[in-house]
Amino acid sequence: KNTNIITHIDSYIEQGDELIVDITHSFRSLPLFIMNLLIYLKNVSKRDINISHIYYGMLDISKEMKLPPVVDLKSILEVNDWITGAYAFEQFGNAYKISELMEEEDNGVATNLKRFSDLLNLNHLAGIESEVHNLEAMAKKEYSPNMIILPIADKFAEKFSKAKQHSLFQLRLARWQYEHYNFSSAYITLQEALITYVCEQNKRDPLEKQMREEVKKSLIGRGKDKFVSEIATAY
Repeated sequence: KNTNIITHIDSYIEQGDELIVDITHSFRSLPLFIMNLLIYLKNVSKRDINISHIYYGMLDISKEMKLPPVVDLKSILEVNDWITGAYAFEQFGNAYKISELMEEEDNGVATNLKRFSDLLNLNHLAGIESEVHNLEAMAKKEYSPNMIILPIADKFAEKFSKAKQHSLFQLRLARWQYEHYNFSSAYITLQEALITYVCEQNKRDPLEKQMREEVKKSLIGRGKDKFVSEIATAY
């Protein structure tokens, strides 16, 4: 019955309404259960519900205190926002939620995180490589939600920042995209990594568009020398 009441709350409210909940009464396990239902509701409701307060009267210490305190557990929802943001960042490189949460503490970091996600969604390889250095610097700073920001920024920086060549960076990025089920981007990035590798081996600028086009044609035509021919098989 409680599950039905909580999950159907949004049918009684309008867009932008403020929801204040008291989860004090009944068994002690029920507040924990209802809290998770509220988190679910907040994440899936189409009405953008603003749960402004979740009050809990600590009746279990009424013997010790004449007036049991009423506490606001809304901070649990805020922790859940960080958990959701951390999961999206680690699994998919989507840092938009964490960027939004970081705006008040460090607007510069929030901007960098958003730009990183934009470039990753566009599969802008040169831009992603550049932004990894920002993640590396970010991992060395201190923030109040350290438990969320530092480990994830560290993971990205460790995975990509030590790649000395553009082609190696792109190869590692292609592997990461593949491991995270972004197959189309992984396929494109792997192709670009092979082109970049040939440019580097020929001491040519891999960022020069005309040079990349020439390498691409030689790979499609399987080239005349053994090196290009071997790379062309993979390409």
